Amino acid sequence: MSTVWLVHVDKRRDYSAADEHGEVREVFSSIGRDFDPDAAIDHARRVMHEYQEGDYIVMSGDPTLCAICVTVVTEISDSCQVLRWDKNKLKYDKIILDFDLLR
Repeated sequence: MSTVWLVHVDKRRDYSAADEHGEVREVFSSIGRDFDPDAAIDHARRVMHEYQEGDYIVMSGDPTLCAICVTVVTEISDSCQVLRWDKNKLKYDKIILDFDLLR
């Protein structure tokens, strides 16, 4: 079964539609007032060390944290599957970012 990596949870949003793509796991549950990028990178690496081909990322919250999570995935894999919310269809669309093409 795939894992859906939810970058940062916004408690005001409903992410239940991501459940159909796998088990949802938070990467960042809170961010301190003093943002430390090195600590955020270390945290993402620790949390996402189990990332596997076929997993997904939901890019929610701070764009910097989203960038960190995608970068961590590229350390593990040549591609990254993203679930992008389509507000017209009210569901997530799968997008594959293939970084192998850039090498």
